[in-house]
Amino acid sequence: MPKTSAQDTSERLEPTTPVGFLEAQRQRFAPQSGYNLVGPDFFYPPGEDLYVLAHYDTREEAEAARTTLRDGGAGVVVVGPEAP
Repeated sequence: MPKTSAQDTSERLEPTTPVGFLEAQRQRFAPQSGYNLVGPDFFYPPGEDLYVLAHYDTREEAEAARTTLRDGGAGVVVVGPEAP
């Protein structure tokens, strides 16, 4: 049986499954270049509650900015153009 890459697997994930939903969200916020800080807005329902806080050129800059947020950036993720 041939092995599949992570990208091949993610293309087959249904957005109705938890993993498929998370992958769809990651793709929605993945920039063509650089890295986005993505965080929740608790005033919106699930599926509409994420937004881009900031954009950075390097992962290091994005991670450093995330750690300066309140609570160490809990709930905020760095999303880049590469597959997880």
